Amino acid sequence: MLVLLSEQEIQQTCEILQRCKEEFINDITGGKPLEVEMEGIEYMNDDPGMVDVLYAKVHMKDGSNR
Repeated sequence: MLVLLSEQEIQQTCEILQRCKEEFINDITGGKPLEVEMEGIEYMNDDPGMVDVLYAKVHMKDGSNR
């Protein structure tokens, strides 16, 4: 989880994420969208009544491990 508490933190995070896209993600994806299937929802807590985080299982449609 990432908590951004100021405009400066938000700007720095945007810059870092943009650099990640340019330096890593574009290499992995070849600059093309990834086609994925989302299946099922899981939660991060032993007690379903106290869930703060939900996530979905994601699988590449082409069967790759990207």
